[in-house]
Amino acid sequence: MDVCVRAYAVRTLFTPARWNMTIIRNTGWVSRARPLPVPIQVGTAETAASALGRGARANGYAHLQDICSDQGISLRELANGQPHEVKHAAVLIGADADVLLFNTPRLQDDGRFELGRENIKFTALTRTGGQVCLVCMLEARAQGQEAWQCGRWQVRHIRTCAQHGVLLEAISLNTTSKNAQDFGAYFAPRAHIQAQKVESQDQELELYLDGRIEHGTGESWPDSFEFHVVAVFCEALGALLAYGPKRNMKSLSPIEIVKAGSVGFKLFQKGPDALLSRLKSIQTASMDDGADYGKLYPQILTCLRERRKDPCFDGLRTLVREFILDNFHVPPNSSILGEVNGRSRVMTVAIGAREGGVANSLLNRQLKLMGFLRDKVSDNTISDRGLLISTAVIDEAVSVVKKLSTIAVTRAALGADKYTIERLCAEGVLKLHFPADDGCMPFFHEREILRLSADLRAATTCNVVLTDDHVSLQEAARRSHCTLTSLIGRAVAGTLKLASPCAVPFRLPDFLVSLSELRVQIGAVPPEVLTAAEAARLLGVIPGTIHALVAAEYLPGTFSDYRLANRACLFILHADLEHFANAHIVLRALSGTRKATFEATQEYIAECGVEALVLAHESRKIFRRSDIERIAYDPGGERLARLLMVDEARLEHLFQK
Repeated sequence: MDVCVRAYAVRTLFTPARWNMTIIRNTGWVSRARPLPVPIQVGTAETAASALGRGARANGYAHLQDICSDQGISLRELANGQPHEVKHAAVLIGADADVLLFNTPRLQDDGRFELGRENIKFTALTRTGGQVCLVCMLEARAQGQEAWQCGRWQVRHIRTCAQHGVLLEAISLNTTSKNAQDFGAYFAPRAHIQAQKVESQDQELELYLDGRIEHGTGESWPDSFEFHVVAVFCEALGALLAYGPKRNMKSLSPIEIVKAGSVGFKLFQKGPDALLSRLKSIQTASMDDGADYGKLYPQILTCLRERRKDPCFDGLRTLVREFILDNFHVPPNSSILGEVNGRSRVMTVAIGAREGGVANSLLNRQLKLMGFLRDKVSDNTISDRGLLISTAVIDEAVSVVKKLSTIAVTRAALGADKYTIERLCAEGVLKLHFPADDGCMPFFHEREILRLSADLRAATTCNVVLTDDHVSLQEAARRSHCTLTSLIGRAVAGTLKLASPCAVPFRLPDFLVSLSELRVQIGAVPPEVLTAAEAARLLGVIPGTIHALVAAEYLPGTFSDYRLANRACLFILHADLEHFANAHIVLRALSGTRKATFEATQEYIAECGVEALVLAHESRKIFRRSDIERIAYDPGGERLARLLMVDEARLEHLFQK
């Protein structure tokens, strides 16, 4: 390699039985640097300072400092990987300058070091002493070579030898920091120390870090962070996952730290969602410490707090801080990883009730209604005691609870008694806020009270001049034998018109009804429906027979609350009665007006084996029309045939009306 220099002195250095070389002292440039007579083999990923030191001793120098002085090389710049010094050293020892420069930590203008293709913060490197692979050193010794230092062994977080899979041994050279770069001169392998084997599955973090040095960063999530951030955080995360929250980093042995780093990196490389999911599972699995994030994640928090002045950790600090705020109750104005928070994002039910100024039991019931609580812990309240709920959900539930009224308050607001309120709830006119079967005190939402009043107003003519016929709803219910709830139901359904002297009526006493109009409406029967008396008149029987037919299920009928009669009345559809009349005939219709004829007809029907419908006693006898038609054309049944025709004509005339 050619190097131009100005010379100011020349002297001849003689090395016994070795070589004769002319050294040119310089203040500027050397005209030509020549390789040392005895070359050396550079170790795997060896640094320039380590290689030049071994080359110096192979060629008669005692220390690295001596050859640096003779060759005009700055030892400090060589150790810091300055390219011109590393290339100078490469020429002297006959090594590839690019390879030597690649494996030597190179100081940058910002105080960081570049090793391989990775830019590393200076705190992640051990510049003096460091670590060494005992297997590599023993192999070198067996080949007659001095110990050498690999540039990657200066990285604090690379604790294993990638070639032999053993734990690196931390060493301390018995010399000054200046001479510590001359690694081979001061390192003496200790034969009694056995290298510890590391399982391959425990080297994932090491392999990742080594890959970043060799190939640089890629597009994965870990590659978006600085080299030392990934190393430090994965070790802290792995310590939490592998050894639990009670083991701090200082209590871990080197091989345990290696294993922790691998465990942490396996999770870290999956991305932020997997990381936060695992942190959440730790919280879920915890019992007494479930509300204390400091006891659940001590290694991670310590790692991030201790590096609070390092902006490279800001991304992870923000990620962990947001997770804590979203999943733990943090009192206002608390410092979380360097930032003071405002109001807590989540809280327990008790805290929410206290801050909102509402009853704990009511807030519990509302949250259960909203689907955020499940467990019942006592007869008068429900609660998941340790459950943290979003502050937004708590605020929404508190705002609802503040609008609830007890039954006493609701009675006073509507001007109704307790019985009326209970009947309104039973009929579904007024809805309870909480389910009626939860065994707790009933409450009504103000929205429901306003809705009932608004529905009544919609059926009301306001500012009416009252007459003696107008009475309150309570009085109208009493005098028409109706319930108040039925009248309110009719009004809400739009079938009953109300009146009020008020411009904006609200309470139940404010709403009045015309008693005469009410009685007409209640007494009206739909045209398609017949009462028992009307049905009996059409069939030619007494009402008791109609009741007996319905009871025996020969004739369909329903009982309805007929309040003007103050009792339940039987109603029959006109179509059902017509169908029954066409299929049956009353005995009286088969007889004349004479008693002898009536008795003869009964005897003839009995002799023919025709039986009447089975009805309760004192009911008129009724036969199936098909049975009578069958015997009407037998000898002696001529009279029956004629009477059947008469009855059919009568029925046709009746039902056509």
